[in-house]
Amino acid sequence: MVRLISLAFLLIAAPTAAQPVDTPTNRVVLERLTLDCLPPDLGGSILISAQGVPSFVVDAIRRDLLAAGATIWTADSPNAATASQLELGGWTGRIDLAGRGRQLDRIATLAADVRWTRADGSIAYVDACRRTATDRIDRRIIASLEDPLIAETVATRPAPSRLRRWSEPLIAGGAVVVGILLLFSVRS
Repeated sequence: MVRLISLAFLLIAAPTAAQPVDTPTNRVVLERLTLDCLPPDLGGSILISAQGVPSFVVDAIRRDLLAAGATIWTADSPNAATASQLELGGWTGRIDLAGRGRQLDRIATLAADVRWTRADGSIAYVDACRRTATDRIDRRIIASLEDPLIAETVATRPAPSRLRRWSEPLIAGGAVVVGILLLFSVRS
């Protein structure tokens, strides 16, 4: 009988299909969405202006441009006047979770205004970028995908179901009552 109970416990507690190890963090998802908003032929000498954009996003843009062979200048550089300018503003990124059970839908949304001005002053690219990405993640790894120091990467979780709100206190209360009854029945 003990073996049967142990086997039942193992089957109930056994994990379902494991989450792929390459599940991107919320930070990486927001970085990818931002990079998708940039013009495809961006290169050469660039001055980045990103007011109100989180530093992790600006760092991702810099890494991507440097990997593509671009030269990045700062505003106080003497060569900044001869560089094209990438302006990124109105950036808002958000991660939401939806669904019930062990698997949740992760919905990443991004809004940003992108403008690329060439060194001669002509406007090469303007976009009011809106992007959304959705994937499924395991509820158990939510905390590992978030960076608590970056508010944009902390996901809003779905509200608990009515059944969960009522069943957990009832089960806990029932366990206390059964414990008290057993305590007094064993003592007598």
